[in-house]
Amino acid sequence: MTLADINWPLILAGLGLFLFGIDYMGDGLKSYAGDKLKDIIDKYTSSPVKGILIGALVTCLIQSSSGTTALTIGLIRSGLMNLNQAVGIIMGANIGTVITSVLVGLKISKYAVYFIIIGAFVSMFSKNKKSKYLSQIIFGFGCLFYGLDLMGNNLSMISEVPEFTQITEFLMKSPWLGLLGGTILTCAIQSSAATIAIVQQMYGASAIGLNIALPFLFGSNIGTTITAVLASIGGSIPAKRAAFFHVLFNVIGSVLFMIVLSPFTMLIQYINSVSTMSPELQLAVAHGIFNIVTTILFFPFINKIVVIIKKIIPNHSKELQMDLSELDPHVVQLFPSHALAIAKNKILEMGTITVEACENVKEYFISKSSTAKETVEELENAINLLD
Repeated sequence: MTLADINWPLILAGLGLFLFGIDYMGDGLKSYAGDKLKDIIDKYTSSPVKGILIGALVTCLIQSSSGTTALTIGLIRSGLMNLNQAVGIIMGANIGTVITSVLVGLKISKYAVYFIIIGAFVSMFSKNKKSKYLSQIIFGFGCLFYGLDLMGNNLSMISEVPEFTQITEFLMKSPWLGLLGGTILTCAIQSSAATIAIVQQMYGASAIGLNIALPFLFGSNIGTTITAVLASIGGSIPAKRAAFFHVLFNVIGSVLFMIVLSPFTMLIQYINSVSTMSPELQLAVAHGIFNIVTTILFFPFINKIVVIIKKIIPNHSKELQMDLSELDPHVVQLFPSHALAIAKNKILEMGTITVEACENVKEYFISKSSTAKETVEELENAINLLD
């Protein structure tokens, strides 16, 4: 068999359906939840531990660690969240991405067509907005796994190609090239979930061994940071700091696991020997161990890392920091007069921010300064959220 004998259009079609399914399902979940996801992130991230849990939960829901990071950066820019809280969410988002690889490992793809049929029929005949969003979630879920099935069936034949065998033999000698390959592939397709799914399918078909699959898996975690980096270009200093932490977290974690690749491979092989897991689920477990262990290792050093990041990326302008903890609805029932005083102070705070925004608008029209424009957008978000 040669490379020309493999049905590449079907593989690319499967990849396209997989990426569309993730995106479409994520959009449906966000629409179904409305502003609740943003409210959850805002209200329940008072400590890094809570941030990790919320980051994992939200990523499980919207199926995108990049989407969770983007929501977090929006809250940082508005001054509603500091970097200490944000790093917890970013670490949790990495753990949340494991859910996709677990679903792939459970081989849900054989039911994919039923999800597509149900989603399509509900979308066509339902008039209710919530039902429409729900059908979008179901349809996207079906597309995700149908694309995966399409891709996997054709990728399984690649192990019979002599050129591919030569490449795998070369990668076995240098796992660091596998790490680079996983990084580049994820940067190209903008989805670590898709890269991991491809690796799972190839490993499941015995096209590659565990000593190649694991470096590719680690590389996908580095590659996924490109989305946050691109989003932070031209953005605020807090946004750049959050993106920098995302890169730092994944790069250090991947390098550490590459150093202990041999014992980690032996651990996964041992887990496989005492269980009846499918090869795809083995990689899902490896992915979970990687993210959880990296989070545990980073957690004690969060405050020190934040200090270092602030020194590497200094902010010469005034950083907006607001305290919304006072705006607790329970205060209204307990101490109405105190609630009124809090509301008055917050309205005065909004007035101060508005004056500052107007001054920056004037400065922008005179100097066309990008910094002034950026400041106005941050202040506008802060006013809206206070309101």
